[in-house]
Amino acid sequence: MLGYAAADMVGRPIWEFILQREEARQAVERQLASGTVPEASLEWTFVRRGGSRLPALVKSYALLDAQGRMQGIRSALQDITEQKKSDAERARFAARMSEIQKLESIGLLAGGIAHDFNNLLMGIQGNVELALMKTPAGATPLSNLQDIRAACRRASELTAQLLAYAGKGKYMVQLVNLAELIRGMLQLLKTLAGHHAGLQFDLEDGAPCVEADATQLRQVVMNLITNSVEAMQQKQGAIRVAVRGLDIEPGYVPSRFCQNHTLPPGRYAELTVQDNGCGIEPEGLQRLFEPFYTTKFMGRGLGLAAVLGIVRNHGGDINVVSGAGQGTEFRIILPGAAAAGRGAGERPIPASG
Repeated sequence: MLGYAAADMVGRPIWEFILQREEARQAVERQLASGTVPEASLEWTFVRRGGSRLPALVKSYALLDAQGRMQGIRSALQDITEQKKSDAERARFAARMSEIQKLESIGLLAGGIAHDFNNLLMGIQGNVELALMKTPAGATPLSNLQDIRAACRRASELTAQLLAYAGKGKYMVQLVNLAELIRGMLQLLKTLAGHHAGLQFDLEDGAPCVEADATQLRQVVMNLITNSVEAMQQKQGAIRVAVRGLDIEPGYVPSRFCQNHTLPPGRYAELTVQDNGCGIEPEGLQRLFEPFYTTKFMGRGLGLAAVLGIVRNHGGDINVVSGAGQGTEFRIILPGAAAAGRGAGERPIPASG
């Protein structure tokens, strides 16, 4: 089990082969001194020849002489390597399920709050619009009313992000060519990038169209570009935006972020946003898409949560590769339209959660 010949082990204390050496030595000496051996099995980690480790359950028995006095200890070892692997897998599965349940609960809460808040906003905005219609140009309250209207619109955008995360938004679905959509945003994206973040585009015209809400996809692109720009931390850097076609084979497993649905085999469109910024620490990577989690001083933590909600609602998948000081790559895949030659007539449908 440990890779040694008998001659290499005979005559050496057993604790020399145990990772918890001092703890094992004290346990053996305590048993010999007391004359008793615990009935329960103990778990020790043995060190194999070469340094690899062997988790084992150790069941010990007292060796007694004719007078019932302890003369030694006999132990049996059971290799529990596979059991440990199964336990670790169950723990990972339980943690993943807990995370999914937590995010679903937050989504339900966010969706409910956003709907109620949006109804209040519509009342405020409607009354402001009526007041503006009755307020003559140059009147003192005019600028105040315009500020209220602007604030209402910003708050309405915020509720739209909450609804997108929660999967409660209403989408206007049409055939969207991702490459054309991004080309139409070039000036806006260059403004977002500023002077220190150089934008590079690799847009494949042959990528399949996707059935999607164009406004929501623009929000995805803008949020990812904004995060990449902020990752530059005011230093010179580069952001690469790519679109290409991708074939998904049978048996594809979505990332842990999108395991609420399966991705059937077929033709997909892939959007990649890659930067060489500061990267993301492992802890931040685990919590990246949690609503209201942010590492920014003035952040509100909804941008990437909304991105995840939009990708999920469109039946896609999202992967993130990053590390501290190593930049970040977001990779989003969306299913190609079932009938690419069909017209792009709009039709409002509720997004699925």
